[in-house]
Amino acid sequence: KQENKTAAGATVNSNIAGLLTVFLPDGSDTKAYTCELAGFYIPNGNLQLMAKKWETPPPSNMAGLQGKFDPDGGGHGVAQISGYMSDGTNSKFQAIRDATESANTDMARLTSDVHAGIPGVFNGTYTRENEPPVKMKLTITSPPGNGLRGVATIYLPGDSGAKAYTYSLQGAPDGRGVFHLFVNDWETAPPKDFKNFKAMGFNGTLALDLTQNTARITSAPASGSLAPLYLPQFEATWDATESADLQGTIAAQKSIGSAEQAAAMKARDEMMKNAPPKELASKDLVRKSRQYWEGYQNDMLREVFDGGFGAAMDENEDFQKVFCTYVEAFSKNCPECLPANHQALTVTVITSMTTTKNLAWREGVDPESDRYQTTKTEATFTVDMDSRFVDKYKQFHDALNSPGAALRNVAAAAQPGGTQRVVGALMAIATDMQKFFADHPGKSAAMRQLNENFLRAVNNNPSLQQAGEKIDGAEAESDKDLLPGRYARFVDGANAYFIERAKTNPTKFGHSESHDTALCQRLAELYDRDMTRDEEYYYANDFQSRFLPIMGTRASCPDPAWPQLHPNVEKAIAEVK
Repeated sequence: KQENKTAAGATVNSNIAGLLTVFLPDGSDTKAYTCELAGFYIPNGNLQLMAKKWETPPPSNMAGLQGKFDPDGGGHGVAQISGYMSDGTNSKFQAIRDATESANTDMARLTSDVHAGIPGVFNGTYTRENEPPVKMKLTITSPPGNGLRGVATIYLPGDSGAKAYTYSLQGAPDGRGVFHLFVNDWETAPPKDFKNFKAMGFNGTLALDLTQNTARITSAPASGSLAPLYLPQFEATWDATESADLQGTIAAQKSIGSAEQAAAMKARDEMMKNAPPKELASKDLVRKSRQYWEGYQNDMLREVFDGGFGAAMDENEDFQKVFCTYVEAFSKNCPECLPANHQALTVTVITSMTTTKNLAWREGVDPESDRYQTTKTEATFTVDMDSRFVDKYKQFHDALNSPGAALRNVAAAAQPGGTQRVVGALMAIATDMQKFFADHPGKSAAMRQLNENFLRAVNNNPSLQQAGEKIDGAEAESDKDLLPGRYARFVDGANAYFIERAKTNPTKFGHSESHDTALCQRLAELYDRDMTRDEEYYYANDFQSRFLPIMGTRASCPDPAWPQLHPNVEKAIAEVK
């Protein structure tokens, strides 16, 4: 298959491959056992070949052979090999080169890396219970480990002829000559009203013909708990050409129905324009337009104002930063609006920190604490605040200025462009807060609404919107021509759904470890660039019916946007875990 040479051109060794057939006693007759071999040959004549794949394993273990190649056959002029079989007794072998058969050997096939086996592409027919046979293609791969993966395409009858659909599978061989592939999910839009999708797996056996480099798979009967999952019968033949490019074949299978998918997405976009929201927004609270909030860099301030936060929002670091910035901005801009019993809190912050290595430090001699010397500069200022905010402000301020938070900032700043992102995020919060205070006086309905929702969020209480409360003078300060739905952004509707779920079933979803605020926040971040504002509004205003199916399998989701939106669900879940 390949010669390995030195820089001077001398052959060091050669990679070789072949087929071995041994004829072993079987009662009064003999039985042939064939396997693929692969190994190496050294110019001194030594060779070694290991068994890679048996059509049918022989009755005793035979791992290959090793020996010597003699081009002259000991002076007889006919090449031969001789040596030992790698079996239980190191059986001797001797074989003479057959000129006629050697001339007819398919060398191109032997040197190819494409060999018939369970990893490959199989074309054939697939028959479901009480249905006629249909054409099918099954591509099987064998990722690292003992498992198997499959991608099946079936051609179901339709109004205008057979139509292709593709789904994925996963499973494993059972070690007794049978492979199992269980249904995973549809990879293309599923057929309408398709019944019993779980029974679309493959339970079969592989029949190899290594001398012709081909193979067939056929269905095998299932037993026990597997029986109801493997109703269909199938038979298919290995395709050498398609098997040479497994990934290309899989890509082609998954691209089936792309034109239909595009048409379905276009119809969905038209439908969204006229889809009514599940609930209407209250006129008793201040609402600002989408255009107004587009002027803000961070969505957290809007989320608090619109009351779209979830349970345990006080654990979110971005929220903590926005809250502390709000309290400080209120103290500076609206001191006359503070309640009579407000408190003054003295705050110390580190404005700079420098760490240097002590060059005189000696390992094993000086204490570890003297190895580095840290010099820091601090600033102290006073913040006047509503007494109801004091405890949470202290908690958040300490957390945001803790050594752990400092390490996270250092790690983030160490990434390419990290310093600009860390500083930019803090500046964005400060700029957004300045804009809000410039637009809304301290006694305005908008400022009172923001203040009340901050208070509710830090105490883990429902927002004004979630509790159905009102703010005097709200309607006069609301923008005109607003969308009628209760939720403005995706995160609002997502949080509202999980809050209601916990309220409905507090035993299962009401404890602190089951709240989904972190998941909703991460999904919102991902969809900020992967959803249009129209899509956000559509899904937020009926999250349970419209978006929850996208969080599940494609088989259970009628929305054609599943392929575009579901991957972010998997990503967010993995990151939050």
